[in-house]
Amino acid sequence: MTLKGKVFIITGGASGFGETLARYFVVEKGRSVDINKEFGLQIEAELNARNTIGYSLFKKRGGGAVVNTASVTGLYPLIVPRMPVYTAAKAAIIAFSQVLEPLKDEENICVMLFAILCW
Repeated sequence: MTLKGKVFIITGGASGFGETLARYFVVEKGRSVDINKEFGLQIEAELNARNTIGYSLFKKRGGGAVVNTASVTGLYPLIVPRMPVYTAAKAAIIAFSQVLEPLKDEENICVMLFAILCW
């Protein structure tokens, strides 16, 4: 799949692994969308991306891709004890990605999930 001209929505795209993905997609000629005001403006300026609501752009273009970043703690919450808010947030991103899966057939929007563990 070529990334040129594709629009990607990356949850957590302003820092960490999500930022790395955003940088990669922009280098590969994809377009980045970031709605995190605090960190997003800095990354947006750096990547020369536009702050846009992605879904309407996907509809207009006939499809696209959503890239969500999570953590294996969302699947296995006891890996990192005493971090309930972090674990719950990552589980929510995983669930969010799963419920968006029908968009692939209905709207030609591919939803990808990266659940990593950094130690």
